[in-house]
Amino acid sequence: MRIVGMDIHRSFAQAAILEDGAIIRQLRVDLVHDRLIAFAKTLNQDDEVVIDEVVIELILASIGDIARFPSPDKLSSYFGLTSRVRQSGEQPARHGQSSKQGNRDARKLLVEAA
Repeated sequence: MRIVGMDIHRSFAQAAILEDGAIIRQLRVDLVHDRLIAFAKTLNQDDEVVIDEVVIELILASIGDIARFPSPDKLSSYFGLTSRVRQSGEQPARHGQSSKQGNRDARKLLVEAA
């Protein structure tokens, strides 16, 4: 199994790929959609991706007591990562872009970490 360690910055991510405890590749990935997609395609399905622990601590601090969220969907809504749903009467629901409601700072951290 390979481990992919990432340190996220404002405009780029510093990544190191380790295999059997040795660094086999280091790279810098610009936080631009096309570059991130290209980087994601180089990963294996069983790679373990590790994000900077500071980002994780900030996200956990923003969540607080996770027991207050009865489901993963409620937690996603807290971050504003769910899509907007527009529905009136018997008409089918229309799903739009992400709602961007909820904790803005935590949402930004999650987007940067992704």
